[in-house]
Amino acid sequence: MLNVFVRRNYLTALRALEDGDLDTLLKNFGPECELTYVGGGGLRAHRLTGRDLRQWFERYIGVVVERRVQVTRFASSGPLWRRQVAAHVLISGRLADGTAYRSQFSHFLLVRNGRIVDDLVLEDAAAWAAPHASTAPPQGAVDLAAKLATIDRHWSPGIVAEANDWQLKLVKVSGTFVWHDHEVDEVFLVLSGRLTIELEGRDDVPLGPGELLVVPRGARHRPVAGDGECAIMLIEPRGVVNTGNAGGELTAPERWL
Repeated sequence: MLNVFVRRNYLTALRALEDGDLDTLLKNFGPECELTYVGGGGLRAHRLTGRDLRQWFERYIGVVVERRVQVTRFASSGPLWRRQVAAHVLISGRLADGTAYRSQFSHFLLVRNGRIVDDLVLEDAAAWAAPHASTAPPQGAVDLAAKLATIDRHWSPGIVAEANDWQLKLVKVSGTFVWHDHEVDEVFLVLSGRLTIELEGRDDVPLGPGELLVVPRGARHRPVAGDGECAIMLIEPRGVVNTGNAGGELTAPERWL
């Protein structure tokens, strides 16, 4: 009987995720809950709590904009004040760039008195590779001009090369991006046009072709291309999400050009 009750609550939480109803979803989490997400799409998370937990879900629904879930296996054990839950879930839908998305994840929860205190998601990261990769990683010289010519959407970076754990990305920008920050350093190299990096609490930094700026980890910043289109190379560790913890409609999935 207890397993039926726990399963019903679990399915209700997943329905809230499908609907993007974060208020209902997060009512299932205790204030001390820690979320760890192992997977792809730049969504990796390690022991997030509090406000960071909500920001992660905002980022998730900004990347996977349409979501449908199906629980194929479910089990729980233990008393209500310390209930362990395990589930296998299929998920399908659509990404922010219109790409169809299908994946699966194993889900492990620790529930105390009806509220989640530990949340571990192990997603099939390989599911991100096929829909996001328009080409295989390059084996020879990369023609940057040709790659830039394939970009038809602003603020949507595409990977052109990897070195160790760093990625080189090309992106076309116009107008104003969102305020955000990252947990790692980020390099902006302007290829054409003009870009201004606004930094919270510091002077703005204007950049022209051939100029670069390293934005330190944790520094809130906002790129602005107010004088027309600008082409940029981003150099940053693998898995960085373009909007950081800000989320929103400009969040772009990881993809190769």
